[in-house]
Amino acid sequence: MKSKITKDEIIALAKLTKLRLSDDEVEQYTNEISELLTYFEQLDKLDLKDVEPTISVGATHSVTRADEVREQVTTPDELMNLPPKKQDDFVQVERMI
Repeated sequence: MKSKITKDEIIALAKLTKLRLSDDEVEQYTNEISELLTYFEQLDKLDLKDVEPTISVGATHSVTRADEVREQVTTPDELMNLPPKKQDDFVQVERMI
């Protein structure tokens, strides 16, 4: 099967996305993406003139509730009792960077 995408294109994409790929990975992705593109070409050949377009695959109505103003039932002091780690008036969290 002739490749739909070249190794050079995979290498260029890897550089754009700042990925370091081994030669084996370049070969693997070249084959996998070529297979995907071949599949997309097959899908493109389907006769879909009588098929309604799909607008959404999820729910067709909003499942969110209306905003309601509610009285605050928790005081700031009660909220400060919830975190497992705190120091003075601050909540301690794990380092993220």
